[in-house]
Amino acid sequence: MKPLRFLLVDDHPVVRLGLSALIRMGYPMAHITEVSTADQVHTALAAHAPHVTLLDIHLASSNGLALIETLKIAGSKVLVL
Repeated sequence: MKPLRFLLVDDHPVVRLGLSALIRMGYPMAHITEVSTADQVHTALAAHAPHVTLLDIHLASSNGLALIETLKIAGSKVLVL
């Protein structure tokens, strides 16, 4: 079985760290990519093709809601924080 690929999108490092720890408790073999800006999301999508994205809608540099359609088109399930 291939490991699940997660993308964590939040501009607060401590939030990403906590979410990453929680994911690893349930999915120890998960591949987790962390980004803090909307621009980094596009790069991460191309490089990692995440199965699941945990998305903060209040990013410092942009509105996370604008990313939902892009993430869904890329095939990622989206959980909005």
